[in-house]
Amino acid sequence: MRLQILLALLLPSQLVCATAGLHKCEPIRVDLCQGIGYNLTTKAMNLAGHADQRDAEVMLTTFSPLIQYQCSRSLRFFLCSVLTPMCDPKWPKPIGPCRPLCERVRTSCYPVLSEFGFDWPAFLNCSNFPESNDRGDHMCMEGSPGGDSVGEAAPPQQPQAPRKTPENFWAALDEWRRTVASRAFRPGCEHMRNSGQYLFLNHTGECALLCHGQDLFTLEDRRLAELWSGILAGICALSSLVTVLTFLIDRRRFRYPVRPVLFMSACYLCYSAAFFIRLLAGREAAACDRDPATGRLVLIRHGLDNTNCAVVFLLQYFFSTAANAWYVILVFTWLLQAGWKWSPEAVARRSCYFHLPAWLLPVALTVCILIVRRVEADELLGMCGVGGQTSGDTLLLFVALPQAAFLALAVVCLAAGFVAMSRVRRQARSDGRKTGRFDVLMGKIGLFSALYVAPTACLAGLNLYELSQRDLWHVPGSPYRPSAAVFLIRVFASLAIGLTTVLWIVGGKTLRSWRRFFTPGGSRGRGRRHDDDEDEDDERSTPSGGRLHCKQPAGASCRCSTTCLIITSCSSSSSSSFCSPPRRRFQTMLP
Repeated sequence: MRLQILLALLLPSQLVCATAGLHKCEPIRVDLCQGIGYNLTTKAMNLAGHADQRDAEVMLTTFSPLIQYQCSRSLRFFLCSVLTPMCDPKWPKPIGPCRPLCERVRTSCYPVLSEFGFDWPAFLNCSNFPESNDRGDHMCMEGSPGGDSVGEAAPPQQPQAPRKTPENFWAALDEWRRTVASRAFRPGCEHMRNSGQYLFLNHTGECALLCHGQDLFTLEDRRLAELWSGILAGICALSSLVTVLTFLIDRRRFRYPVRPVLFMSACYLCYSAAFFIRLLAGREAAACDRDPATGRLVLIRHGLDNTNCAVVFLLQYFFSTAANAWYVILVFTWLLQAGWKWSPEAVARRSCYFHLPAWLLPVALTVCILIVRRVEADELLGMCGVGGQTSGDTLLLFVALPQAAFLALAVVCLAAGFVAMSRVRRQARSDGRKTGRFDVLMGKIGLFSALYVAPTACLAGLNLYELSQRDLWHVPGSPYRPSAAVFLIRVFASLAIGLTTVLWIVGGKTLRSWRRFFTPGGSRGRGRRHDDDEDEDDERSTPSGGRLHCKQPAGASCRCSTTCLIITSCSSSSSSSFCSPPRRRFQTMLP
């Protein structure tokens, strides 16, 4: 009898303990739900179907504009009671809001949502919540301790937003922008043109295009883009490699101010390698990632977790920025020599000051992008870069503006250098001397500059085109669509500058250098002595190829111009006076 009584007393307590063991509590980690009257929530699924507090926090942040609008003073408590319901270890179920609380919040906030084209979310349906705590099998919270339980304050005056109508496309565009800015109020991508091609990511609150989805471009466009980029990248890599190897076998060819051409070639060699990595790895391995919630492959929105994507981004962004910086340094050193009469040796002694901005500035920009985690894969090529999908502000800040700044600096230095060189050329012609070497030098610099300025200006214009049109491409029902040809032109413009670096080594000296490299020892030595004599003659010659005679009669003191291109020292003889030309001046601009 005593055993039966003991079992009768212990059995209910064991059942309660077993039931309580199935319902575990944990502290609330959502920032917006701190200090609302309770600090424990359930480890099980919340009232919106989320099993993780991170998913609940993402959902809650989509309501932040409505919370800041203060349509109801109980809105924050109501949302937290649904997304992070209260947990009591002695009660087997999560404790959510009561139905009257839901109805008060809905009455105050639903007009604001409907004004912006949104419905009341299904997981906040008031019929899902109990009426009160009167029933023994349900518990609920009637309101926040500091909230309003009697009545709601009148909502502030709300702005009049244009409604979406088929006749008013620009109103639809404004509504789409607001929807994107607020990340929508429900886990879906209905605000995108082809919403079926997108997947809502709970852990980021963003819409990502499916890995093989076709929104703006067709499958044929992608295949053509891969073929086009592969061919251009191969040609660019070959020309850059030849330039670098020519320097390695004959280092005297690239003295300052031509030395930055070598670093530009090295940068574009690495830039081209990014295309090869993407093509060899494939679209899925280099541009796609698997959503942890659904297991589906989507285009990368934050590419730091994907090794192939991160490597492609680093190679593309860092070395393209460094190449632009080295071109500015190229025209600046040319300006130092042409306008301010610096010798190549003086420029070379200060080369360390050129390396600092050329490498540190790209490093700083790259680190900033990695901090904000805005590495995205684009739909057409599947290349990871900046602003590949919807981050227009990032594309403007880290791509368009630095590109425009580099272009402006290069144009200013080019203009000043040509003005200085034209002045020297006019002086030489007024003295009756030939200017053939001036013409060759200015033509070569002008051609190389045009082949840099034109593609860079084209890239800047295409980036501005994408920034201004991207919103129109994604609006549901929009008649605007991007042209694949425009993006193929952008690929060509980004690689064209690397193709032009080979122009600096085209000539007989390059052929002799390579012939000397592949020739056995005896012939190689004779070829080197022949080239050394030729280089020495070039250094001692004037742009016209001979010595410059003074106007003074024999025996008179020679007062010649001290222009860096023409005269540095004078001497006299019994028959005539002549001036010796400078050594290693503008002749070094012709490698």
